[in-house]
Amino acid sequence: MSGTWARRAVLAGQRSIVLTVVVAALVAGSGLLDATTASAAPKPTPAATASSSAVPSGAGSTNSAGGGVTFGIGPASATKIDGRSSLNVLASPGAVSIDHVGVENFGTAPVTLDLYAADAENSQDGSLGWQAKADHPVDAGAWITLATSAGNGSITLGPRSLTIVPVKIAVPGNASPGDHSAGILASITSKVEGSNGIGPNFEQRVAVRTFIRVSGPIHPGLTVQGLHASYSGTANPFGSGKAKIDYTVKNTGNVNLGGKQSVKISGLFGGTGSVKAVADVPLLLPGSSFKVHVTANNVWPEFLMHAKVSIAPVKPASDVDPGLSDVTTSASFWAVPWSPLGLLVILLLIIAAIVAWRIRVRRRPARGGRHGNGNAGQRQPVPVG
Repeated sequence: MSGTWARRAVLAGQRSIVLTVVVAALVAGSGLLDATTASAAPKPTPAATASSSAVPSGAGSTNSAGGGVTFGIGPASATKIDGRSSLNVLASPGAVSIDHVGVENFGTAPVTLDLYAADAENSQDGSLGWQAKADHPVDAGAWITLATSAGNGSITLGPRSLTIVPVKIAVPGNASPGDHSAGILASITSKVEGSNGIGPNFEQRVAVRTFIRVSGPIHPGLTVQGLHASYSGTANPFGSGKAKIDYTVKNTGNVNLGGKQSVKISGLFGGTGSVKAVADVPLLLPGSSFKVHVTANNVWPEFLMHAKVSIAPVKPASDVDPGLSDVTTSASFWAVPWSPLGLLVILLLIIAAIVAWRIRVRRRPARGGRHGNGNAGQRQPVPVG
């Protein structure tokens, strides 16, 4: 599930703190709470992160039973939160960069949090998330080192306190050019106890997005794959049907890209249609894909029809333009107006039956009156000789 980036104004020495705030949600199994970028609100109200039944368990989960925990994390300078929405690093292979994140406890009780880095990944719906805590990062997450005071990946915060944590980003010498993404996460693990005192562990976490661009050749690219369209009509011979369009958008380049997309329908006789409010393509990491299923309503069947998908790639707001061009893909499909054709066949059969009946009537021989042939009773001539 996703939490929310927010900005919390704290009046302490006339400073303004902008943090990503945890919004607690307990997710079954290895349920995770990940932050997404939100607009900077002037006075956010942090939500409690633990339900009254949550009992902390394991390292980095010190909290009194039944108490709520509210904490946040955000990009920072060496002294304070600086208002950035993410960490953005441009580096060459082998370079080392130093940055900072600030972790704040908004609660009135001390709390111990786990602090670690994880590789970014796209979920099935395209949203940006992070690998599970138990998984070892193999890309940008492995390049990040967090200098916590405890030195063991955990941090203890006093009530209503802020701690600045240095972040070291060491890019390997063999790193490939392009974008590499990770998250720096603050988390707490809790146990929800059932009536028998046994329950699963839950991790509640929030992240700072970290985007690292390694210098070298840049190849932005989105492609539309597996475009398929089909038509389903209606029993009403004077009604329109709908077209279903399915395809996959894949990031085939080496930079992060999203996109604005449109889907249009055209027919053999010039009829057109479009799908309203097609969702934008979310930010896709290199190699990631996003499945799209849309429906175009009020489509009139015109036998051979065409579906056209257009995508205008969109770079992240903090990125430079890597040289983007629109992507367009088309596919043909059949839209046979079976109901109108069926009605036409019925009308033709009726007309044919009427014509056949009229022809048969005209060819029927005429019958005599009730006294028979009109020449009856006349004497017939007798041949001579």
